[in-house]
Amino acid sequence: MLQSKSAICLILFALCIFASCEFTPPKHTETRAANPVDTILLPDADDFTAKSKLTPEKKITLSKVTVDDPAYYGESFLEELAKINFVPHYELRDGFMLLGGKDTVFFPLPIEIEEEKNLVGKRDSFTYRLTIRQINYTTAIFKFQKLQFDSLMVDLAGEAAISPSFFLGDESDEDDETGVSYFANEYTYEVADCQINIRVGADDKQIRAKVNQYCEDKTKNITLAECPTLRMVK
Repeated sequence: MLQSKSAICLILFALCIFASCEFTPPKHTETRAANPVDTILLPDADDFTAKSKLTPEKKITLSKVTVDDPAYYGESFLEELAKINFVPHYELRDGFMLLGGKDTVFFPLPIEIEEEKNLVGKRDSFTYRLTIRQINYTTAIFKFQKLQFDSLMVDLAGEAAISPSFFLGDESDEDDETGVSYFANEYTYEVADCQINIRVGADDKQIRAKVNQYCEDKTKNITLAECPTLRMVK
């Protein structure tokens, strides 16, 4: 009986020693494929600017207009936008506009930024030529010519901007060859005595344009009806 009790004590003592020892589990060498959900962090809506590709330190406030990076928008566009009382506040973020903190509108880009397009149209003895390049979300530089035979009648170049109220709706023009209407975005350029409107539309992978010009000297006017549909030079 004594020997049995001694054997039991030895077994319990051995178990205590084993339990008190530090146990190091074997290292798991299997490599688990990364889950895309684990590796992508979606920006929080309230902290979008800080997580966007545009540097947050460039964020400015112009009256009731907040801009993440002024380089992406024309100065005159921002000034005119601040005068529009459509909503209490406008916020411009990485290519879209937040109206009053509620509705979102994307900037129209019939031509991608830094792309340049050449368009030509003919009517009777007149040729109309337009070269246009988008330089930011609101502004394009252009050169426009009107010729009669080989005689240059109009030769303009400048920097045109979309209307700050573009979010109220697009313009609509009709293709003079097909008779089909298409939506267009209007860029405006003003000189001392004339206003030039360049209407560019991208539909079904086609880029088309029309140009009109209104001047104090009405003999210089170019109406939309007069200008043919300008198409890209192939």
